[in-house]
Amino acid sequence: MKTAIAFIAFGLIAFGPAALIAPESAASLFGVSIHTQESHVYLLAAATRDVVFGAWFLVLLLLRANRRLLSASLLILSLVPLCDGVNVLVHSGPRSLLTLIIHFGSLAILILFGGWLWRKD
Repeated sequence: MKTAIAFIAFGLIAFGPAALIAPESAASLFGVSIHTQESHVYLLAAATRDVVFGAWFLVLLLLRANRRLLSASLLILSLVPLCDGVNVLVHSGPRSLLTLIIHFGSLAILILFGGWLWRKD
C-alpha cells in the first residue's frame, strides 16, 4: 500500500520538472497547446499543483497517516484528473485519445485504489 502511494506521489512530483524541462511534451500529454503565454502559465500552474499534491502524499507517508486519511486524500485527489479530463474534452475535443486515457485512467486508478483502501480490513 505505501509503495503504491509513494509511486503516485513521485509520479505527481515528476510532472513539475518535466513541464519546465520539456513544456511542449508535458502540454501535449496534458492535452493543451502552449502557443500562448496564457496556456504556458496554465501548464505551469497544473504542474505546480501536481508537485504539491505529490508532496502531500509523501508527508502523509512520513507521518504514518492511517489508511482512511490516505484513502480520503486519494478520493479527493481524483477530482483533479476528472476536472482536467472534462476541461480538455470540452475545450480541445476528443482529438487526443492518449490525453483522455491519461486523465480518465488516472481518475479510475485513484478511485479504485482509494476505495480499496477505505474498505480494506
